[in-house]
Amino acid sequence: MINYTSSSTDIQSVCGSYTWIDGNTYIASNSSATYTLQNAVGCDSIITLNLTLSNSSNSIDIQNHCENYTWINGITYAASNNTAKDTLVNSAGCDSIISLNLILVPIDITTTNNGANITANESPATYQWLRCWASFAIVPGATNQILTPTENGNYAVEIMKNGCTDTSICESFFSVNLTEFNSENIAVFPSPVTSIVNIELLGEFNKIWLQEFYLQKEISFILKILNIKKLAIDMDNFDDGIYILQISTENSVIQKKIVKQ
Repeated sequence: MINYTSSSTDIQSVCGSYTWIDGNTYIASNSSATYTLQNAVGCDSIITLNLTLSNSSNSIDIQNHCENYTWINGITYAASNNTAKDTLVNSAGCDSIISLNLILVPIDITTTNNGANITANESPATYQWLRCWASFAIVPGATNQILTPTENGNYAVEIMKNGCTDTSICESFFSVNLTEFNSENIAVFPSPVTSIVNIELLGEFNKIWLQEFYLQKEISFILKILNIKKLAIDMDNFDDGIYILQISTENSVIQKKIVKQ
């Protein structure tokens, strides 16, 4: 009698779990399970399972940032988030499920200027005050929350907190030895100015120096004047803003705030 029994191998490579023709659900790789069917000639058809199971993976992406953060899903988050998920493909070809754990540590970079000092509003933190007009050079020793400037200019503060660093905008401070004048010997007008600033020297000066400061930089505008009674400064090409005109004589220094509009 001729035996027409046949055999075959069912090769399967899947992720997670697999339910085979025997009705069993396999959660691990298997190469020993068999199942018998009937072949075309009515004899046994023995099928052997060759199952390779790979697993999906899970991971947590921990992110700490100071401001808005764009994650791998293309979404920009403006607040801390621990619920967002994204699914990639791992090295086994299965799902790689990534959960976001985002901690945003915003820093308050605003400041308060009361005319006597400038205060960083973020607290507690680590501080370093900067001179905006000198390419943001540090103010030596100025590492407190409150800065009491010893010279006129524009100041910013670098704030460090929880591993994050941010810098405030520049704050104008023009209260050190500032004299709003027409003095008896020097007149500066008009202010606000749209085009020409006039300087009249009403007294006798052997020498006078003019120097102008503006916001985040010092303008290279230094003149030495001899025996001149009137001077006009063309400010047409100057940006709108607050300027300080420093007038230095042999005996004194006077500063005048000018608003350019």
